[in-house]
Amino acid sequence: METKEQILWQIANTVMVNHQFVNPTGLYAGRCGLALFLFKAAHALQVDAYENFASQIWQECISSLAWQQDIDFKHGMTGIGWATLFILKQGWAEGEPDEVLGNLDLKIERTLDRPFEFGDFVHGDFILPHFYLLERHKGDTLYWYTHESIICHLKEAVNKRRKNGGEFSETCRESIDRFFLSTTGEPIFTTKYPGTLYCNTPTNLSTQAWKTLLYGQNIIWQFTEKELADYIDRRIADFDATEDLNLQGILGIGLII
Repeated sequence: METKEQILWQIANTVMVNHQFVNPTGLYAGRCGLALFLFKAAHALQVDAYENFASQIWQECISSLAWQQDIDFKHGMTGIGWATLFILKQGWAEGEPDEVLGNLDLKIERTLDRPFEFGDFVHGDFILPHFYLLERHKGDTLYWYTHESIICHLKEAVNKRRKNGGEFSETCRESIDRFFLSTTGEPIFTTKYPGTLYCNTPTNLSTQAWKTLLYGQNIIWQFTEKELADYIDRRIADFDATEDLNLQGILGIGLII
């Protein structure tokens, strides 16, 4: 068995054994992230049990959209919506986006089509909830022309915070810039975001994995597969699902290898 396949087996089996400890439905540290990875592992390894369980968890997450109010990308509705689009586009599950996500679209549009407040989120690894709509309507210039007010509200929120001396984390700045680059072609902070990331350690890879998945960046490892396998062994050996719902960063690694 190849090293990458072995890593996928290890992560998938860890998920299957510990999923009951994961209660949140979100993407980054919840059941939606587990479903996304298990779909990937199921098709890479041809394991029906992984696919069946991934489908079950994913349906739970879709059902939760009916009562959820949190639009946060990492932990709320928009992340689940983004993951659903990814799953459908990969052909890992059947469904039409308009049918599956139509109600979510309306809920998110109503929320974002009004004055937007950043609050304290910008100090952490904050990803714009707008990225769900960006993926949902990728390449659809007419959509963004008819929903220009969403763009305007976001720009006003950014300018207001900057005027008042507020700061943005590096992750948040990149999230904002990539949204505006895609919708208007004019970033707020900078255009200097690389198309390829270079990771010199497995630890670095674990911190960059989700970002490369979200932004469609290429990633180049500057270490061996053996070093990655040893790193995964150590992380799983130290894993405590009740403390670290994202498998200590290894779910992201599993999604990009």
